[in-house]
Amino acid sequence: MDSRRNSSSLSTISKTSMNGVLKGSENENDTDANVTVSTIVNESNDQNQQRQTFLDAFRGFVKGISIEPMVFVKYMTDRIYVEVQHNLKLERFCTQSLNYTDEECLLMDDGNHTDMQVEAQQLDTSFGIYETMAYTIVPLFVVLFAGSWSDRYGRKIPLCSTVLGYIMYMAVYFLVALFPSCPLQVLLVGEFLKGLGGGPMMYLMAVYSFLADRTTTGDRLYRMAIANAIWHLGAPAGVLLGALIFDKG
Repeated sequence: MDSRRNSSSLSTISKTSMNGVLKGSENENDTDANVTVSTIVNESNDQNQQRQTFLDAFRGFVKGISIEPMVFVKYMTDRIYVEVQHNLKLERFCTQSLNYTDEECLLMDDGNHTDMQVEAQQLDTSFGIYETMAYTIVPLFVVLFAGSWSDRYGRKIPLCSTVLGYIMYMAVYFLVALFPSCPLQVLLVGEFLKGLGGGPMMYLMAVYSFLADRTTTGDRLYRMAIANAIWHLGAPAGVLLGALIFDKG
């Protein structure tokens, strides 16, 4: 009887211990599963937060765009007219000052008329000195007072005046290009009108002052860096379009 009782007691203890082990393993499995699910959820939340942070930053950048497109277009148009201007002046110096025919001047860049090309380039270089003087004399004095004046009355008027000066210069240049008999010295009037609007010096002053007014100390540096990068991105686009316009014109 005692042996049966002992064997029954051992059987009960073994069953109890087995049940405990099974329950413990089940609890451990449940804990591991919960930890895995929690880790996946946390990683998913981190990814969503990163995406949301990027989207918020992108939306903030887009909303903050103000003068950057104008900067791009301005520098692109600068390179367009510089490219066209250079070729047109060489052609006009060739026909007007050196008295070559139109057919001969068209062959100036073929590599067999270097004397003609050198003479035209020398005239262009000398003429460029007078152009620089015509559009820089007025801004040298205007920019001394434009900074303090724009601090009081805003940056839009200096920006608009410089753009208007460039428009007047383009109008004069268009007339010179439209009439082949028009002397190139007329371009000096356009250069003076461009300088009368403030020229590139006042334009740069107004652009960076405008950005300084519209930005905080935290984002001012990268906004100005972006504006400067966009400014120079307009150069290759302007050179390409200028060459196409001159070839088609």
